[in-house]
Amino acid sequence: MKSIILLIFLFVANSTLLAQPESYIGNYTKRSESTQSKSILEYSLTLNSDSTFLIHIYRNLDPSQPEENWFGKGTWKLEGTHTLVFYSNEQSDLDEKYTLNCTNTKARSNRKSPRNTSLKVQKESLRFFQSEILWLKGLELFKTE
Repeated sequence: MKSIILLIFLFVANSTLLAQPESYIGNYTKRSESTQSKSILEYSLTLNSDSTFLIHIYRNLDPSQPEENWFGKGTWKLEGTHTLVFYSNEQSDLDEKYTLNCTNTKARSNRKSPRNTSLKVQKESLRFFQSEILWLKGLELFKTE
């Protein structure tokens, strides 16, 4: 009887650990607009279920100047319980369109703890805390789906 209970416990614990990355899948965005200078800055990150990601940064600082777009892609994995690590393979992920190399970029997931029973609403987000792309450090993107 003890062995059956132990097996059930191990099965539930293992399936819970394996299902954790699924909760991070989705779109994360941030949009900044300035009404005075009419500048727009948009960030978009998509985490796919096959452990790949796409990132797009759009910038239009002055309507009289051309718009700027940067793209990146690669793979991501969960490290620990709340840290996502991003990698870009130079041979397969980087080309003329996808120029952002996100290797060794790390982000922390911010979400409401299941133990927190307060009615306060907390939007789920990712905050980048390590990256070789300087302007990516400190950026917080909010989950939209």
